[in-house]
Amino acid sequence: MWTLYNGNPDKYLVPIDFVTMSTFAGQSLLFFAGIFLAYYPKFWNQIPFSKYVTAIGGLGFVLTLYVIGWFQESRVDHGTNHWQGKLLFFIVLPFFIVLLFQGLMSQRTYLQQFLSSKVMVLLGNASFAFYLVHISYVNLKLKSFVFFPDRNFILLWLVSIALYYGFEKPIYDWYRKKRS
Repeated sequence: MWTLYNGNPDKYLVPIDFVTMSTFAGQSLLFFAGIFLAYYPKFWNQIPFSKYVTAIGGLGFVLTLYVIGWFQESRVDHGTNHWQGKLLFFIVLPFFIVLLFQGLMSQRTYLQQFLSSKVMVLLGNASFAFYLVHISYVNLKLKSFVFFPDRNFILLWLVSIALYYGFEKPIYDWYRKKRS
């Protein structure tokens, strides 16, 4: 009945790009990778290359993202719009992300020190605002005024930091005072 109503009587999970990139069903492999990372902590110390897990995970992560970019046909296209990019995104990338996170949790490295720096902690605090800004009307409006080669990445971070300090942090601080 629902498929007749929505005008798509022949298919259930379409369009496949939407299902794979925007629903839990499509993203579930990424969740399971995180569950595996959290559920089997003793496993990670038994693998033979555990000493280099941060380096392997970080290098594999960066290289996989770079290769996914090869499938990008223009600067407004995404490499994950193509089946090769999707395979890399859903199969190869989670493997390297799990290795990288395991290394960051278990080893003292320069990367771990960098990620705990004040600038990176600020970006982490502003990351929720960044998430909301980059998928919303704000991003579309900014693109209509200015579109930098980095797809307004830095500009969106500046807007996100302003939102964090102007909105998110004051509410958080107010709530903490009220609760204590």
